[in-house]
Amino acid sequence: MRTSVVAAVAGVLVLAAGGGYYGHEVYLQQRFRTGLDQTLAALPPHTIATYKDAHYSVMSHQAVVTGLTLHAEIAGHTPQQIDITIDSIETENPNLDLPSSWNKAVADKAAFTSEMALPVADSITVNGVTVHSAAITMTEDSFRIDKLRVYPWAFLHDGMPALEEIRTSLAPRSQPPTLADLQPLLRAEAAAMLGIAYDAYHAGTTKVAATLPAIEIAYAVNHMTGDGFDRGVMKGGSAEGITGNSTKSGTFSVDHITMGASDFREPMTRIVNGEALSPALLNGVRIGRIEYGGITVQPPGQPSFHLGSLSIGPVAFAQGMPVSGTLAWQDISVSRSQLPDGKARDAFTKLGLETTTTSFALSYDWDVAQQRASLHDTMLKVNELGAITVSADLTNVVANVASLNQTQLAHAKLRFEDASLVDRLLRAGAAQAGVDPTAYRQQIAGMMRQPSGKAGENSPLLAAVGQTLGDFITSPHSLTVELSPPAPVSFISLQRAATVPATIADMLGLAVSANQP
Repeated sequence: MRTSVVAAVAGVLVLAAGGGYYGHEVYLQQRFRTGLDQTLAALPPHTIATYKDAHYSVMSHQAVVTGLTLHAEIAGHTPQQIDITIDSIETENPNLDLPSSWNKAVADKAAFTSEMALPVADSITVNGVTVHSAAITMTEDSFRIDKLRVYPWAFLHDGMPALEEIRTSLAPRSQPPTLADLQPLLRAEAAAMLGIAYDAYHAGTTKVAATLPAIEIAYAVNHMTGDGFDRGVMKGGSAEGITGNSTKSGTFSVDHITMGASDFREPMTRIVNGEALSPALLNGVRIGRIEYGGITVQPPGQPSFHLGSLSIGPVAFAQGMPVSGTLAWQDISVSRSQLPDGKARDAFTKLGLETTTTSFALSYDWDVAQQRASLHDTMLKVNELGAITVSADLTNVVANVASLNQTQLAHAKLRFEDASLVDRLLRAGAAQAGVDPTAYRQQIAGMMRQPSGKAGENSPLLAAVGQTLGDFITSPHSLTVELSPPAPVSFISLQRAATVPATIADMLGLAVSANQP
């Protein structure tokens, strides 16, 4: 008797649990579909979206939407049609309360500060994306975004431009647009940057083909990653395996592109708040190092050549000015046969060069308030010939082109490390003069050591410089030129004194040394 009662109770509990699970499953499924339908219904005018199927699993907390299509018409002088298809969207642990939470934000905007986020999902994976319009076609195998959040404050901020205002910003004009013309567009873009955050981003192969006036462009990217983004602050990102071609420029490839941590939050916030566009909006911008590595280019009908690696940054802005920056280009390889200019090929021949590999770098810092600037880590190097490094300290540096002549030189140093340039120049000079190279070297060194008989060119300092130059030509290893003026000298003063070498040498505190470590 007792056994049958226990079995009956157990059966009732199982049925109750199953019924509860079924009800919960059906409820959440309907809730998910309702939220999805509401989201699609709220798309901008002239936009239609449909899907084949949408399913939410309580057990796995996964939502899947398949066969999503979107058709939109972008209004303008010439309306543009755009179609987007997506094979599937897979969402892990989606926030099913997102639609209602967003509606609350719309109803009570003041309750949502710039720090309050609405989670979207733990991860979203999109597969099989195709975008097509008259001007562009794009396909993407897949991309995934982790921990996506949205910040209603940015999108719902008072004074945000209407869609029609943004379209007007994009409309063709007979004259270049002013900053005021572009403000609605820039404000919308700033809101988009401040309105989202995610922990990571990964994208598979992406291909793009565009037809523009008088040119067609196509490119592909094998893989892209993002290390995290939060309201205008980027931790970093990369792209690998970039290839492309155009009907005018030929083909190109880039092994990788990397971008360091960057911060645009402060200016984006000020733009969203409606501040008038001006250079002051750049304050607080920090751009990390951007590198394009392994660049190869092949112009139409010509052999390919290697352009090495180009990097820009870090760059920082203050008081509306770029107060620090770095630019570098490494290993630009050019052969004599690739030079289009006959004179350049002739110069290669005279110097006995088949190929040159060139690198350069430039870095500076500028204290706008103190009107001081420094040039450092700056060099030009040709592997086959030699390298020049430069550093300088400047004062009275102001953000006024008309006052550049008043900039003062406080100190500078230039150093040349010879690899073969001097010997190649001497051999070329000897061949042109039809004399023995050794005798020609001695002749040039003697000319450097010979005192000048011209007025203004004779002084103990210039005589010492001539001796040093003669020593360097006799045995070329390194040559260092240092300028240490007793007091900072303005560039306009240097221009005035340039006709008298002895005077300008003393004014600059000129010192030259050869073959010193």
